[in-house]
Amino acid sequence: MLPVEWEVLLVACLTSLACGLTGSISILRRQALLGDALGHSLLAGIGIGFWVLGSSSSPWLFAFAVTSGMMAVGLSEWVSRAVGGNQSMALGLVFPAFFSIGVVLISLAPKSAHIDLDRVLTGNMDLAPLERLQWRDMDLGPLSAWTLSCSLVLMASFVWLFHRSLIWHLFDPQGAKAAGMVLWPLSLAWLLLSAVTISLAFETMGTVMVVSLLVAPGATAWMLTRSINSYLAVTCLAAIASGLTGRGITMFLDASTTATTAISSIIIFLLAYFLAPREGIFARWRDGVKARREIEMRMLLVHLWHHELLGDESTECSEATMAQHLGLATQKIRATLNSLESRKLVYPSDGIWKTTQQGKIKARDQMSGSEASR
Repeated sequence: MLPVEWEVLLVACLTSLACGLTGSISILRRQALLGDALGHSLLAGIGIGFWVLGSSSSPWLFAFAVTSGMMAVGLSEWVSRAVGGNQSMALGLVFPAFFSIGVVLISLAPKSAHIDLDRVLTGNMDLAPLERLQWRDMDLGPLSAWTLSCSLVLMASFVWLFHRSLIWHLFDPQGAKAAGMVLWPLSLAWLLLSAVTISLAFETMGTVMVVSLLVAPGATAWMLTRSINSYLAVTCLAAIASGLTGRGITMFLDASTTATTAISSIIIFLLAYFLAPREGIFARWRDGVKARREIEMRMLLVHLWHHELLGDESTECSEATMAQHLGLATQKIRATLNSLESRKLVYPSDGIWKTTQQGKIKARDQMSGSEASR
């Protein structure tokens, strides 16, 4: 039996992994918020299941929740076709209706039912160790750790077994149909596994907080990777990092592990958003500066070569004159000329700048390319 702190950490990592892997497929399908909508629709199944079964602890309550989610997905597909293929409108109509029904039914439950609406909505990971899995006289640890482990194994096995079919389904569904592949069983299986995972995550993350773990790890991997295998691997790493960081923040601040895990996943995404080597904000800024510098160098090189051809380089090719005519600061002109000089394209001579033979060739090629593009 692990200490309670380590059990909460284990549950946090398992929840992040299961939700992150589930949400990563949704992101590739361009349906990042489908998990959010699915999670909210499960609440109706929980409410209906309680009133049908008369108990909040029955294992059949889980079946009601999953069935509710699948029915909501099917109904949203029907509404989408009815309104001309507008899936966003269908999601906005169907899933809030299921969520509202669930909230009403749970709020009407008697106090003795032990259904806490706040916990269903926001979860409480710190209480996960209270519900144990017992076998004979042995305590096997938190029940949520075992259920989430099973869900994670099922989702990972699904991704591994149907790896090739998933690639077709995610990136070229029209080609898959043309090749005679039947994709609807794959979509149905994925939706069922997603509903199972989100239902199991209710205890730890709730229907609201779980959205961060469904989206953030996959979004982080989206910023950092270029292949499906590395995408899934980075998703899992980001999910584990969210669980570890969230629990670490909780132990330092004495805050809710559920909230800190959600915040950690978003912080990790923001780090990737700013620092990603190709798609990050800083990388784009760096590439933009580099592109502007290249344009300025080409402009100056063509300017020098053009006035050499006209024979008025003595008046038009000084730093002050170029700054005035080109609308650039003198310091920018000087820095750009120094860069051109380091490439052996220009050289200074008696207060003016001239192009080398290599610079003349390059300027002529640039002008020829500009005229050809017109």
